[in-house]
Amino acid sequence: MTITAKDIKTLLETRHRNNGDIFVDECKVGSSWQSGFEQHCYRLDAWAMKKSWTNPTVWGYEIKVSRSDFLNDNKWQNYLPYCTDFYFVCPKGLIAVEELDKQIGLITVQGSRLYTARKAVRRDVVIPEGLYRYLLMNRVVITREYNHENRRENSLQYWKEELKNIEDGKKLGWKIGEAIRQKVDKQVKDIEVENNRLQQQNNNLETVKLFCQQNGIDYERWLNRGKLGNLINQDHLRDFVRSLKQAGKQIDDCLTLARGLKDE
Repeated sequence: MTITAKDIKTLLETRHRNNGDIFVDECKVGSSWQSGFEQHCYRLDAWAMKKSWTNPTVWGYEIKVSRSDFLNDNKWQNYLPYCTDFYFVCPKGLIAVEELDKQIGLITVQGSRLYTARKAVRRDVVIPEGLYRYLLMNRVVITREYNHENRRENSLQYWKEELKNIEDGKKLGWKIGEAIRQKVDKQVKDIEVENNRLQQQNNNLETVKLFCQQNGIDYERWLNRGKLGNLINQDHLRDFVRSLKQAGKQIDDCLTLARGLKDE
């Protein structure tokens, strides 16, 4: 996969942001509107500064993604006054350490990781005021001072809000869980009611089937016509069964009477 200058800037920014540093891409060294300064307003591909009063460190980066761009670069020396540590950054194998001045560092990119092939020699330089003025006026958003008192106040406020969010999340989770539980309970009850209804219907069908078999009635013919099914699904099942029983009793009475006459 081809590595672009944008990819390298993203990796550099991630590294410095994770360390709490200030990071600026496409960083000018001063104003480009100043009369007669346009030709000398250099632009670093990336610039970073460590947040430290006791150990100030400023990094300057020149990014190269092609061999010809590196060989034809004759202005990188002009970036040195604006950083204490200067690095070339490129895909692995594009630049050899031996090709660079011994004070210059080299960072190579392989996949999605940065590797320091050689650490830059720190130079004791005073960063020109113009660069800081450019950053302050064009690249910085002013916020209130983050002193120790503010840090404590902000920390307390942060944890109060975090705890409130956690508590709100618990309440929301409980409400959602309760709603789901109630819905599941209702579905279970509905299934139980329907199951009982079907079981009763099946029992009724078995009762009718047994009676028909006992009394010589063609159960399958009635069932295929749908008549028994209709009766089972209605409230007249008991009347139907009672009528069948009465008819069967009448048949038995007739048979008994016929046997009596035969015997006489």
